[in-house]
Amino acid sequence: MTRDQLHVYAVGYEELTGQRADLIEVLNLDKEGKTIREEVEDPLLAGVRERIREAGNSLRGNNLPRLSAWGDQCGKCDLAELCRDVPPEAKRNRRAATGR
Repeated sequence: MTRDQLHVYAVGYEELTGQRADLIEVLNLDKEGKTIREEVEDPLLAGVRERIREAGNSLRGNNLPRLSAWGDQCGKCDLAELCRDVPPEAKRNRRAATGR
């Protein structure tokens, strides 16, 4: 997720300044975390631009299908019910965790 976000920033930087970012870097400060550094390359930026274009078209066309799978990360997300149906067991767990 962080890398994707940084790639979007790299595209935005180029659109704003006319200059391409040289690299992206994720500095993970957790004890077991890894730092990731990679050069920004044209194919990467082209792919990110296409994903941004597709996301914009989906939003404009109100084409926002809900996802079918429920994962562990969904139980921690405040917006999970927007993108997928919450299984009954997960609803109980969410209510117990939030007191709602």
